[in-house]
Amino acid sequence: MFNRFFNIFIALLLCCYALTLHAIVVSSLYSAKIPVASHSSQERSKTISAALQQTLIKVNGHTNIVAIPKIKDALNNAARYVSEFSYTSTPNPDKPWLLNIRFSQTLINQLLSKSGLSVWTKNRHLILTWVVIKNDKSLTLITNDSTHAVTASLSQNASNRGLPLIFPMLDLTDLQKINPTNVWMTFIPTIQQASSRYNPDAILIVRIDTSNKANMIGHWLLLSNHEKMRWEIDGSNLNEIIRAGIGNIANTLASQYAISKNNTAHNTVSLTVENLQGIADYAKVIRYLRGLPNVITTEALNISSAQASFNLTLSSSVERLMRNIRLGNLLQPISDDNPNSQQPQTLYYRLEGI
Repeated sequence: MFNRFFNIFIALLLCCYALTLHAIVVSSLYSAKIPVASHSSQERSKTISAALQQTLIKVNGHTNIVAIPKIKDALNNAARYVSEFSYTSTPNPDKPWLLNIRFSQTLINQLLSKSGLSVWTKNRHLILTWVVIKNDKSLTLITNDSTHAVTASLSQNASNRGLPLIFPMLDLTDLQKINPTNVWMTFIPTIQQASSRYNPDAILIVRIDTSNKANMIGHWLLLSNHEKMRWEIDGSNLNEIIRAGIGNIANTLASQYAISKNNTAHNTVSLTVENLQGIADYAKVIRYLRGLPNVITTEALNISSAQASFNLTLSSSVERLMRNIRLGNLLQPISDDNPNSQQPQTLYYRLEGI
């Protein structure tokens, strides 16, 4: 009887709490802004199809989905997925209009689900990006100046894939901790210390050797969830090197965090949270768990004033659940929740607050 009353009370209390994840909420996943030359229906139709393709890639995380028959059919009928569109003027004489398109989140997600594809939620890694350029004379650290060609290319390509990038300010505080050689030699402890003031979810280190313009080399290192992922990309076109590098990052993170929306239960796991200070903390935790993208059901098991245990039914692997919990800062692991370790029977976390 007590548990039933307690659950009813919690359901009411949940409505009073808002939860903020440390991860960045990308609000532009289901919209696009594309320059156009006119208001003609023919150009609008073509532009909407291109915008839908861009949106589907952002939401799923992978570019190869455009080869799937159901996705091809959707691109040929892109207008049905539009919830609204409008035009704004631009100073560009060749394309004086910006077509602003917003797609239906519900229809997009349904399309991906019916196509057997996963959905990468709006909560995404905030990626602090350190960039150093090498030429035949020197090393140069790239700041957050949006007018710089490299910064602009990284930002645009990341935006196209739904990745929130930030760049260091390289002010006196940064330069007292780090220099171009530290980044070029990938002194990871130094880079991590300099990064701490930005509180990122992941650190991206990009080293581009432009000494040979005919064959520039980009070295990419992503530090995320205690993992190190490396790529090396070469070519004669700097923007293509950047596009390929950002593509690798998006593909990797989407493979780890995108969730199937078919609500088919794959796993169950027990999860215990300690350091609760009362009913408000319990409400905060259960709201958080129910909001995780791969959690189908959340059943409270044992509840006390200091801790609570839950049985979770998942639409994906336990490893993916742990990765998504790492993306926030509400729960911190008590035991090792390394996604690459053997699957635990029970997950233990400590409530740390927002």
